[in-house]
Amino acid sequence: MSDLKLFRLDDGVAVELAAKTFTLEKYLQQLIERNMETLFGANQG
Repeated sequence: MSDLKLFRLDDGVAVELAAKTFTLEKYLQQLIERNMETLFGANQG
């Protein structure tokens, strides 16, 4: 699996955050899956 890239917005410009090991990767995955529609405008079918 490729690394998940995270960004912050500075005055409308996306700036990539430094890569870090996310110790709670499963939690992050579940959080994103539960909020797919809000985050990406996608429905889980």
